[in-house]
Amino acid sequence: DDDDDTVPVDGVDISGDVDELDGMRVAIEEANMFELVQKSADGFDGVKAKIGLCGDMIIQSRGFADHCDTAIKSFGGAWDLESAQNHIMELFEIVSLGKLIKNYVKEIKKLVRANIALMEAVMNKFKDIDFVPDQLEDLIEDVGDGLKDLGKKLAFWKK
Repeated sequence: DDDDDTVPVDGVDISGDVDELDGMRVAIEEANMFELVQKSADGFDGVKAKIGLCGDMIIQSRGFADHCDTAIKSFGGAWDLESAQNHIMELFEIVSLGKLIKNYVKEIKKLVRANIALMEAVMNKFKDIDFVPDQLEDLIEDVGDGLKDLGKKLAFWKK
C-alpha cells in the first residue's frame, strides 16, 4: 500500500476529516456507559457526513475522467508522433488529470478507512453489552453495506 500522510500537491486534502473521525473514534473508545450513546450518535453523524464527502469526491473524479476522455477523443483516433505535436496541451492535461484522479482515490481510501475504524470502535464498545438494540445493530450493518457499495463505485476509474 502506497498511502502516505503527505498532502497532495494538487487535488484534495482530507487529513482534517480523517483527524475528525479519529477524534470521534477515540472519544467512543474512552467513553463510559453514560457517554457512550451520545458519542456513538456523534460518530454516526460523522460517518454519514464523511460518506457524503466521499460521494462528492467520486463525482468529481468521474468529471476528471470524462474530461480526460474528451481530451483523448480530440486526437481523432490518430496516436502518432506527428498528431501528438498538435495535441501537446491535451497530453499534459491528461497526465495532470490522471495524477489528480490518483490523489482523489488515495484520499477517498483514507477517508473510508477512518470511517470503518470508527464503526469498528462502536461495534467493539457495544460488543460486550447484552442490551444493544436490534436497531443499532441494523444501523451498523447498513453503514457497513454502504461503505462496501462505496468501494465498488471507486472501481470505475480502473476500467
